Amino acid sequence: MNENVDPRRVMLPSLEDFTSGNIKTLGWEVLAWGSAMLGQPDGEYKGQSWEYTPEQALFILRFYAVDDEGRFLYRRAVLERVKGWGKSPLVAAICCTECFGPVRFDGWNADGEPVGAPAYSPLVQIAAISDSQADNTMVLVGEMLAEGEAANIRGIDILLSKVTAPGQRKIEKVTASPRGREGNRATFVVMDETHLWVPAEKGPELAAALRRNAAKMGARTIETTNAHVPGEMSVAENSYNAFLEMMAGGTYDTALLFDSREVHVDDIYDKNKAVPALLEAYGDAAKERGGWVDIERIFAEVCDPNVKEHEARRFYFNEKTEGKSTWISENDWKNCYNEAIHLDIENDIFALGFKGAVRNGAAALVACRLTDNALFLLGLWEKPEHAPMDWEVPYADVDARIRNLLKMEICFKLVADPEHWQEVLGRMYADYPEKVEEFWLTKNRGKAAKAIEQFETAAKSKRLQWADPNLSKHILACHTLETPQGTIIRKETEKSKRYISAAQAAVLALEAAMLSVEEGALNSGSSFIYSF
Repeated sequence: MNENVDPRRVMLPSLEDFTSGNIKTLGWEVLAWGSAMLGQPDGEYKGQSWEYTPEQALFILRFYAVDDEGRFLYRRAVLERVKGWGKSPLVAAICCTECFGPVRFDGWNADGEPVGAPAYSPLVQIAAISDSQADNTMVLVGEMLAEGEAANIRGIDILLSKVTAPGQRKIEKVTASPRGREGNRATFVVMDETHLWVPAEKGPELAAALRRNAAKMGARTIETTNAHVPGEMSVAENSYNAFLEMMAGGTYDTALLFDSREVHVDDIYDKNKAVPALLEAYGDAAKERGGWVDIERIFAEVCDPNVKEHEARRFYFNEKTEGKSTWISENDWKNCYNEAIHLDIENDIFALGFKGAVRNGAAALVACRLTDNALFLLGLWEKPEHAPMDWEVPYADVDARIRNLLKMEICFKLVADPEHWQEVLGRMYADYPEKVEEFWLTKNRGKAAKAIEQFETAAKSKRLQWADPNLSKHILACHTLETPQGTIIRKETEKSKRYISAAQAAVLALEAAMLSVEEGALNSGSSFIYSF
């Protein structure tokens, strides 16, 4: 390690370091203010005085540690803990204190201890890459202030999206674009769930903008995160890599507080091994240690067949495991194979799903038979291997194929992603308004995630059937991407030639089939479905 690295800044200070006076901190005053002024935001103890767990209190002592000149030891922090540990309530309490409490060094008392004072014109920001994610912490901020003595602060105004008070004091949530964040004069920033801040969501750009704003104001930041997925290049992963480089003495900066607890167990399904590991990971949050998390319930979640092992390790043991990002396992998909199925195009009742690229990709049309969820690839237009650069999916062929099916009474619904195909699908809707429905897989990720989960669940429970190898090839080429709205499917890499359009079309076909059944497509005597 670089001999100039202050070991106090690299190794996590212990409680003994603070109680012995070896390291000074404003944290004691921060803890006292929070306990006196804030209320429990929810649960059976709502309205009672806010209490930090010992582990939460230790984080605050660490984050507010100062040197002999009264300067903070850490300019930014990462709080990496398991799901349900209490990260959001902790940073919500810190946000309240940063706006109203003694968080700035204001000298030394007679005993040589640091004294805190409120920040001048504080702007506290809670940043996330989705509005719902930011709300997780912002709602707690409002409840903590409203349920405690802080509600009596003169002029305080507690709203759903912000808190304001005289003296230009403000707490707000931030979900805007990186460019929209440039120039803000924040005095403290929480970056929530940064394992979700991936390049596709412009997460690293947003984090960089927030940190630049913090730097010019002498402000500090805290990231909250679960263990990140290695290789996604999320903000959490970048911070972890910066910490490793700091630990190796490879950086000038040593002011990154990386507070984490990662627990490994070789067999997470062995209860005798898993439960002690979970107790270690959850610490004070476990009911056995006076907290709120039922470890038995968590172990049941770990063992749930629908929870992948690498996801269980990440969320419940805080392990940074890469795992497999493939979507549906080859074994689960093969269990749905039935070589005997075929579509009787004149008599079988079916619905359609369509997803298509324009260039450098593929377009696919999939039918789902309503009576048994059998899937049939009715059209696949892939870019040939040695095609010219200007090759395009043949619009006229696709349009004709779909229209020939829509005019049949036994074809009940087409659910299609209009990306790149809005004009074509618009004309189809004009001709068949009772059958054509748009479904954006990219713009409405929450809705897409639910449809994808529906398809995956059906595959795992063998409620799907297939026989076409080309459809199978696309299904097995799918990888997952975790987003704030849920898990969606993607290609292995952005430029991969392993296309997934048929898989996306199959998801939409099953969605179309489910909607058709819900609307009475299989009812006796029914011949048409109206979706609008």
